[in-house]
Amino acid sequence: MITIRHFEDTIVVSLNKIRRIDFLVFARLKRHLLQIIENSSGDVYFDLNDVLFIDSNSFSGLKSVNEVALKNGIKLSFINVSDEVIELFDLVNENNIFRVYSKNEMEHLLVMPV
Repeated sequence: MITIRHFEDTIVVSLNKIRRIDFLVFARLKRHLLQIIENSSGDVYFDLNDVLFIDSNSFSGLKSVNEVALKNGIKLSFINVSDEVIELFDLVNENNIFRVYSKNEMEHLLVMPV
């Protein structure tokens, strides 16, 4: 379901063959994300390459995961986000709590090799 890659001070979490994140997928994913955040001292990048849809319950869950990350001093960012999912983030990101980088923006960021 997920791949975890460790770099010096960052972790990249990627989804394998998942195009839609719904409440069933997110329930399993949330446990992994929280465990990674609680055991990390660096930033966490959630690679959404190939994801085309995230349901509202999953966005709510991502908000709670982001709050845990912030309490632990971890920056949670979303990378390689498709245009379709960017539109969904724009709808739910009213307080700019999510750090979201589109596929185009990733070409200009020197975050890490992905």
